[in-house]
Amino acid sequence: MSLRLALAFCFRDATANPQGMKRSVMFAQAFPQGSNRNGYADFAFCYIVRLIFTDLLIILMHIPQLETQRLLLRGFREEDLDAYAEMCGNTDVMRYIGNGKPLSCEESWRNMAMIVGHWQLRGYGMWAVEERLTGEMIGRIGCWKPEGWIDFEIGWTLRQAFWGRGFATEAARVAMDYAFEKLQRSHVISLIRPQNTASIRVAQKLGEKLAGRTELLGSEALIYRISREDWLMNKN
Repeated sequence: MSLRLALAFCFRDATANPQGMKRSVMFAQAFPQGSNRNGYADFAFCYIVRLIFTDLLIILMHIPQLETQRLLLRGFREEDLDAYAEMCGNTDVMRYIGNGKPLSCEESWRNMAMIVGHWQLRGYGMWAVEERLTGEMIGRIGCWKPEGWIDFEIGWTLRQAFWGRGFATEAARVAMDYAFEKLQRSHVISLIRPQNTASIRVAQKLGEKLAGRTELLGSEALIYRISREDWLMNKN
């Protein structure tokens, strides 16, 4: 098999599915690193193949999709930016998030990129939430623990147009199931501003109970918590 044919095979297989990406990386890494028997050009080409497909596995890391009756939890896409920036730029949405200030479009892009990076570094993260009926991206919900964070958190934020329809509870419940079933967490928490009564109700519906208070980004936050044992009891 020629090297160029090998490259075509790797690219086709890598873009088909996550298993294909892994096979492609293994195939590319099987090329000799130090051999120069076919000349410098072929040696350089082999090296490029190795770099391309090792990086491809990293960049296109598989983010699992979760489904509910009404929602799809998936990885973020670049085309989500307009809806995401609309959410992050809304004063009412951001009142109890972060430092309480809305984000610009540029800041929203960087925030969305940070969420994608969290998946790469931690192996879990926030999902983009899509309404299955309309295909609209309606918010972000999932697992969160950046460096220095108090504990492993399940968090949720929705665009204002989709408040009051039970979407936050519906999506957060499957994210919590994922945390306990797939990630084998012993407990999870949710950090909520004391004034955010809507999110407190979501936490209570999820079975979380008030476990303490902390300071979060300069302001007080309530710590709602559920243990694995209580989650199992609620499931049964």
